[in-house]
Amino acid sequence: IKTGARAEIQNVAENEGTAVRLISQSNDSDGNISISVPADVLQQLAGKSSTIAITLQSTSDEPTQVTVECDFQSLGDCARHRFSVTRQKSDVLLQVRFDRSLAPNAAGSLIINSDVDGKARGINLYAIRILPGQ
Repeated sequence: IKTGARAEIQNVAENEGTAVRLISQSNDSDGNISISVPADVLQQLAGKSSTIAITLQSTSDEPTQVTVECDFQSLGDCARHRFSVTRQKSDVLLQVRFDRSLAPNAAGSLIINSDVDGKARGINLYAIRILPGQ
């Protein structure tokens, strides 16, 4: 996990399990948090429709607005998705389709920003699961 100049991460233990707390302090790219996706995972997405599930939880009792986008090297990007994350641990789902069959040979990244509304709230990240299509 890599952070922009105005973002931070912390390892935390919550009642629901261990997580990584992501805190963006800017809704610009310097508040982005980038999570590496290995090349061998990206290769399984080439030419398929796939699902990405990200388990998140707001650290506040108020909903936290987050954006998620991807940069998957030669496969391409996915549109920026916006989600409202609540205090209840839940999954946000991205449906992605990569028609290109050129499989990348380098890691890509999922990019998360938790400061959409300018309130610099954090979110807990519990898991990222990628289900390649058929």
